[in-house]
Amino acid sequence: MIPGYILTEVWCERAEALAAAESLPFDKALQVILDRQRMRGRWGTAREVGEAVAFLLSRQAGFVSGAALRIDGGQLAAVTY
Repeated sequence: MIPGYILTEVWCERAEALAAAESLPFDKALQVILDRQRMRGRWGTAREVGEAVAFLLSRQAGFVSGAALRIDGGQLAAVTY
């Protein structure tokens, strides 16, 4: 599993600190963090990661082995060199 930016308590704390430091509303601070990371415009959710894990544990993934599953909303694709 290679998760991208998943909205968790840690990111909420960082957004709160940014909001306080730059006098921004919380939602705007979350968006600033997204924009700085060149993401696809929204946060991933723990549920989305969990659903991918559930797939890998299911019979449908019985022949999957040694794979790295990216759950990053296109984050890697957005990297420019």
